[in-house]
Amino acid sequence: MPQINLTGAYAYMAKDIGFDFNHLKGPAKDLTGKILGSGLIDPTLIPTIQGLLNPMMNADWFLTLQDQSLGFVGGEVTVPIWMGGKINAANRAARLNERTATEQGNQTRNALISELVERYFGLALAQQVVAVRQQVVDGVRRHLEDARALEKNGMIAQSERLYVEFKMAEAERELHNAQLQVETISSTLSNTLGRENN
Repeated sequence: MPQINLTGAYAYMAKDIGFDFNHLKGPAKDLTGKILGSGLIDPTLIPTIQGLLNPMMNADWFLTLQDQSLGFVGGEVTVPIWMGGKINAANRAARLNERTATEQGNQTRNALISELVERYFGLALAQQVVAVRQQVVDGVRRHLEDARALEKNGMIAQSERLYVEFKMAEAERELHNAQLQVETISSTLSNTLGRENN
């Protein structure tokens, strides 16, 4: 009798897991504009360089670590061709099933290794983002202290100090978001490794 076996799994998350670096396009564009306008680069090369940089600046700078939809499907069809020699056929089928199981195990192992590597390097990148965000918070904090001192001495208006406080809150929020991203990726990495979350 022919047999058909299908297996599959699917998960759909609310959104992709990743980092949005689109807010860095503006500073990157300003920096390239300053470098190109500084006179350090031959003016005949500037249009070529701009032609190379424009597609990169117009691209989406969202780094996806994990798509929002995950799934796999597998199947197996067994059709007996000859019903005689059932013992030999059963032995061959058992060997084929063993090889199939071995290959499926290899595929699963390779998929898990790929997932592990992707999440490991995603965690390393997320930790670097946290370090950069912490540096930004520290820099804005120093700027805020200077602004308070300047306001106290009457050198700047209260609105300028309030603007720096707004920037401080924004930097702290971005740091908090980056830290949450590290926790999320760390949790998924721990799940991939089969460890309990600490």
